[in-house]
Amino acid sequence: MRVIPILAALAILASSGLASSTEATYAAEVSFEVLGTGSVPEMHPHEAPLTPPTPTLPTLIPAHNEAELRRIWAQFHLQSERGGPQSAPTVDFEHFVAVLFFGERGSDCNPYRLARVHSSPDKVTLHVIHEMLGKNCVCASSIFEPYILARIPRTEKPIGFEIETETHACG
Repeated sequence: MRVIPILAALAILASSGLASSTEATYAAEVSFEVLGTGSVPEMHPHEAPLTPPTPTLPTLIPAHNEAELRRIWAQFHLQSERGGPQSAPTVDFEHFVAVLFFGERGSDCNPYRLARVHSSPDKVTLHVIHEMLGKNCVCASSIFEPYILARIPRTEKPIGFEIETETHACG
């Protein structure tokens, strides 16, 4: 019965980590739906009108229920791409989480887009593309902050983002 010594040897190797297969860092692609994009007017009323805008860093705000989404929506006075007021979308919070990504202020010329979402054992990551204009491109930017509102499957894991830059030629 040589099977038992072989199984015992494999068990020892597995427990020591020498025979481990892939680690638990695998990230699965997760479905998502972009519910809206647009911009938020400057949210810093303490700044004087002629003061250059303070740079903002990209940020992500999750909403796990209807009350959180309504509060966020009202707080930021979200606008559609056409600049008009927009009502908050309906989200089934039993199955989904709404995530609101804000880009840097003044990046109208360099839009953001949600490319994919990955879930690993310890977190969910939104992969956002920041499209940059190439050399010698001209664009008039404003003091608005672009946003992306998306719906992802419900999770209790921390939700974060990674930004990848793509440069596009003009013309």
